[in-house]
Amino acid sequence: MHRIVPNEYRANASADSKVLYLSFDDGPDPIGTPATLEVLACHQARASFFLVAEQAGRFPHLIQHIQSQGHSLGNHSLDHSWRPFFRSQDQLQLWIERSETLIQKLSGHPTLGFRSPAGVVTPPLKAALKNLDMPLIHWNRRFFDALWSWEPKGALQSLRRTPSGSIVLLHDKQKPGNLGQYLKTLHLYLAEGKALDYRFEAIPYGLPSSHRPMR
Repeated sequence: MHRIVPNEYRANASADSKVLYLSFDDGPDPIGTPATLEVLACHQARASFFLVAEQAGRFPHLIQHIQSQGHSLGNHSLDHSWRPFFRSQDQLQLWIERSETLIQKLSGHPTLGFRSPAGVVTPPLKAALKNLDMPLIHWNRRFFDALWSWEPKGALQSLRRTPSGSIVLLHDKQKPGNLGQYLKTLHLYLAEGKALDYRFEAIPYGLPSSHRPMR
């Protein structure tokens, strides 16, 4: 599998700019993904979408929609399962490679790298990613919005303490009862970020090999 990205990644902003990298996990989702894209477009924000490959295969038109708006794509596993982490390294590596192959087929190019379900990191995972020449891309800000309603107060308090260059974890696949509040908070988060002079950018493809992963 040809790769143009390095084994490790850390987002960095230049000294004269303030940048945040929003990232969305667990999609694409037929309801949450288009709604998320609409909010991002309203604020001229770019982001990165870490896709579950089997889910992407069910909604390939959403991959094109994401890409058409200037967002980047990451690999969030084949099926969002924990089981492969309890199997051999060879089986784990095959699981990752299958997801990458499917997403590449749908998108036309390699992903940014791999983000493990729930942020699991094990020695076999690190070895498998090294063999595949794939970076491990996690985050350093999260809100657990896939489990609980994402409320504006906590979101904006966190934003004001978030250093430039941070990767922020969110989920475009939401529980039905939480979607409306999530979209409202996302609007407020982006508006406040712009007021604080942040730019919202997609994690770029083709990163230099000196970068390191974040949590």
